[in-house]
Amino acid sequence: MRPEDKYMVRTRTPVGFPGISKEDFDYGLYATEDIKVGEIVVNLKGEWRIEPNRASIQIGERHLDSPIGGYINHHCDPNCVVLCKLSDLTLTARLVPLTVRVSGSLTSMIISNPNPVLVAIKPIFKDAEITFDYNTTESNLANPFKCDCHGKWIKGNEVLFL
Repeated sequence: MRPEDKYMVRTRTPVGFPGISKEDFDYGLYATEDIKVGEIVVNLKGEWRIEPNRASIQIGERHLDSPIGGYINHHCDPNCVVLCKLSDLTLTARLVPLTVRVSGSLTSMIISNPNPVLVAIKPIFKDAEITFDYNTTESNLANPFKCDCHGKWIKGNEVLFL
């Protein structure tokens, strides 16, 4: 963990929990300090892909395979949202939502070199799990699953790009 990081990866199941093997552990990302609303929690870095995989995060029409992003679990009432950090014409950094859903030359210009970040939308207290809603970024999940919140399938938002 670097000094500027506000998170750490750890198991969601306590170590030594009776009857659970190491292979059955479920990992998550947890706050190492209190995080305020609006703070950048994670600068998502990684390898860009055309096709999604189990741990990638969709940004526009591409998928970021981020080593840290793969540990961020879904929640229907999340404490974070994925945004893109871009510079405007004055070179001022701005956080832009992914929900603009514009394709073509504008998307190519904006999303050609995105800097995706995870931003707190609620106060996150030390030791709390850091989550986001996968349906806010993914068109189609590579590995759909039943949500622990309500038992419905999380498959992606299947929004068509115009």
